[in-house]
Amino acid sequence: MSAGHLDRIVAARSSGAADDTGLSADPFPLTELQIAAASAVSSGESLAVVAAMADLPALAVLDAVDALQPRSI
Repeated sequence: MSAGHLDRIVAARSSGAADDTGLSADPFPLTELQIAAASAVSSGESLAVVAAMADLPALAVLDAVDALQPRSI
């Protein structure tokens, strides 16, 4: 496990990044917290641990992982 990924989740959560309301072309832009959680899971962190630390449902973390995947057309 990498403490760096988990530290990023804690930092994003404590900064209130989950409440980001910036304008974007995407109707459902990912917050910094969701990006940090997705990055941690993609790097091998446990989904259960990441979801608990981020205070997000596991499915929300998986949705963020999916949203960050490159799309091939």
